[in-house]
Amino acid sequence: RFRLLYELAAAFAGQLELEELIPNIIRRCRDTLRAESAAVLLHDAATDELYFPYVAGNDPSTTERLLETRLPAAEGIAGAVLASGRSELIADASADPRFYDRVDEATGLTTHSILVAPLRTRRGPVGVVEVINPIGREAFSRDDLDLLDALAASMAIAIDNARMFAEL
Repeated sequence: RFRLLYELAAAFAGQLELEELIPNIIRRCRDTLRAESAAVLLHDAATDELYFPYVAGNDPSTTERLLETRLPAAEGIAGAVLASGRSELIADASADPRFYDRVDEATGLTTHSILVAPLRTRRGPVGVVEVINPIGREAFSRDDLDLLDALAASMAIAIDNARMFAEL
């Protein structure tokens, strides 16, 4: 896991093309955490929605449906993490009153356990990264959340740098 953090930090330092960088990171994150799916949800300030520009899932049709999905930024566990700025590990998502089940309905996916970490930049939160359903175990661990939190910090810096570069 530390090797992954080192390798990804090096990739972040030299890359401003998010379209290449983030999908690779999301895939590696999903693989390292042995999960069904991982995704970045970015905040669209104009519509106050979260959307899925980057998804790494085991099922291509589910991935396609997620790429077309938007949800209100104030809804769900992802919205709560965006608002609070604090990472969360939810062992049983369906039992959490904040769970936004419309994403599962739209994709056919069933969310059990979830990790969500905020993407915080100097300009404020820009979205969240989430990992869904560990493979071969009931729930994610606190160590898994710590790893995702570290990756989220690096991803947020990369997103912020790419956006600043695009503004130039």
